[in-house]
Amino acid sequence: MKELLKKIEAEIAQIKDIQKRDEARARVKQLWEKYLGDDRIVTMQEVVDDEKLKATQQKTYKTGIPGLYKLLFFFQAEDGIRDTELITIAGPTKNGKTTLAMSITSNLLRTKHIPCWFSYEMTPIGFSRKMPEGTLPLIFTPKKLQTNSTKWIEERIIEAIAKYDASVFFLDHLNYVCDLASGGGENTSVRIGRTMRELKRIAVEWNICLVLIAHTITLKP
Repeated sequence: MKELLKKIEAEIAQIKDIQKRDEARARVKQLWEKYLGDDRIVTMQEVVDDEKLKATQQKTYKTGIPGLYKLLFFFQAEDGIRDTELITIAGPTKNGKTTLAMSITSNLLRTKHIPCWFSYEMTPIGFSRKMPEGTLPLIFTPKKLQTNSTKWIEERIIEAIAKYDASVFFLDHLNYVCDLASGGGENTSVRIGRTMRELKRIAVEWNICLVLIAHTITLKP
């Protein structure tokens, strides 16, 4: 129906006679009145009710870190992260971002949730040595990593879900997901924004929790 309406509206733009154009617009309004697509106009309350229903159906993954959920989600009581969420752990280098994410990973494993890591900076051997238990539990990862491609990341996420029922994914870190060094003159913030929107779409599309690690830049005075 959308395509039909677009075609009609394009034809209206070519009509020179004002009366005929008004009549055509009236027909278009009648067609839109019957539109029932997912993006149709509804009351705000209907959207709120839908969101509340979705929230009751979401999975919650316990982080094992008391109070973290309150900091992330406006002081709510529950200690956990949810699917469809994109969570960013940001800070200067060597300030414990990856260690925090690994601690969360270890706690997720205790509650039988299956994590998958895209660890660009740390080798699997180094990763295992930094795990709180000092061993490498059942964590999944691509055998070979590819940089600067959210499409490739999405494909591997789908594979991990299909093969192993993975549900929480860690990307370490943003610089390997979004190429900040090039871009043909494009503003860096624009590229980062586009990448973040794409990652959020992936989290919602595949009903997963996606944790992104990002380095912040400290400006010298």
